[in-house]
Amino acid sequence: MTMDEQERQSDNGCGDDCVECPLCMEPLDLDDISFFPCTCGYQVCKFCWHRIRTDENGLCPACRQKYPDDPVGFKPVGTEEMQRYKSRKLGPKPGQKKRDPKEKIDRIVESRKHLTTIRVVQKNLVFVIGLPPKLTDAEVLRRPEYFGKFGRIIKVMVNTLNANGTPASSASAYITYLRSEDSLRAIKTLNNLHVDGRILKASLGTTKYCVNFLRNLACTKAECMYLHDLGDGAASFTKEEMQQNKHQEYEKQLLDSLNPIPPAVALELSGRLAAK
Repeated sequence: MTMDEQERQSDNGCGDDCVECPLCMEPLDLDDISFFPCTCGYQVCKFCWHRIRTDENGLCPACRQKYPDDPVGFKPVGTEEMQRYKSRKLGPKPGQKKRDPKEKIDRIVESRKHLTTIRVVQKNLVFVIGLPPKLTDAEVLRRPEYFGKFGRIIKVMVNTLNANGTPASSASAYITYLRSEDSLRAIKTLNNLHVDGRILKASLGTTKYCVNFLRNLACTKAECMYLHDLGDGAASFTKEEMQQNKHQEYEKQLLDSLNPIPPAVALELSGRLAAK
C-alpha cells in the first residue's frame, strides 16, 4: 500500500495537509502514517492502539476483532515519502486555503454524537439503595465501621428524595472508592444484606458523558460527575444493551473474579448497620 493510498484511507475530512487519528483526533506522526493494527484496515495512532490493548477491551473500534499482539501492517517510510510528508507538514500548498479550526471542532463533535446514548459502568462507584433513614449522613457512611471498611472513599452522595421531590422511605447513595477492587468487595458484601427489615441492593454505578465533552468544550463544574474522557469500551453500553442487562453481566464477571468474602465480614457489618 502506497502512502497516497494510506492517506486516502486515513483521511477523515481534514484535507490533503493532514491525517488525523479518528479516536484522539491528533495528527498522525510519521511512523503512524503506515501503521495499520487490524486486518480490517482501520487506522489509529500507536498511542490509541496501545491504550485500547492495555487499558480497555483490546478490540478494534471498527470491526470489534481482538487486536493481535503484532500490528497487521507496518511498513517503514522511505526517504522520498518522508520528504513529501515533511513538505506537507510545513504548511498549505500554494493557492490552498488555510483550514478553519472550527472544521476540526465540528469533526470532533460529530465523532462523539453516538456517545450521547452510551452509559459507562464505573468500576470504583458503588450505588446502594434501601438505606434506612438513620443511615443518611454521608460522613457516617464514610466511617471505617461502615463503607469505609472496604477502602479509601473519595466521595459520598446521599439521596433521600423521590423523583418527584417528596421524602423517600429509604435512601440511596453513590459511594466513590479510590480503588475499583474496594468497590467490588463492598458490593459483594452488602448486596442483599438485611438491615432494619430492609434489603440493601448494591451494584456498580453508571454514568454518561458530560455535554461539554460531547461539544468539545471545557467543563466549568468543579465536581461534575459525568465523563470528560473516553471510557472503557468493555464497560460501555447502549440503552438497548442496558435493557438487556448486559451491564449486569459485565459486573458479574468482575465480581466472580474476586476472592470469596468471609461470611463473618458480612455478619459483622450487618450488626453495625442495624445497631447504628
